[in-house]
Amino acid sequence: MRRGLTKIQIICIVFLWVAFCVMMFVIPSGKSMTENIIIAIVSGIIIFVAVSKDNTRHRNRRRG
Repeated sequence: MRRGLTKIQIICIVFLWVAFCVMMFVIPSGKSMTENIIIAIVSGIIIFVAVSKDNTRHRNRRRG
């Protein structure tokens, strides 16, 4: 049976996402600022949905 994410794992995922966003804006690339902002927002939504979905499943298993 698969267990949910722990708080440490969630913190690590969020930290890695923040590091990804910082690298996107600090390291120069051929992409425009608008593209970088859209990528950061979309990736943040994906991370948020995945973590909240796992957290909801974890809570539902504890209830019963």
